[in-house]
Amino acid sequence: MNVLFENQDSCLTPVKTIEEVIKDPVFQESGMVIEKNIQTTEIIFSLGLLFHFPKPL
Repeated sequence: MNVLFENQDSCLTPVKTIEEVIKDPVFQESGMVIEKNIQTTEIIFSLGLLFHFPKPL
């Protein structure tokens, strides 16, 4: 895959498992992985929006 983007101005990193996505600080800080505490004994994770739009003036 890196050969396809060798001469491109792009940032990419392969993700192998959903656990890696959940633990990835970039995804957490961008709000793409959201930790939800529902009325159970377990914590679930939800995926956030891929795009963030600026707030209207």
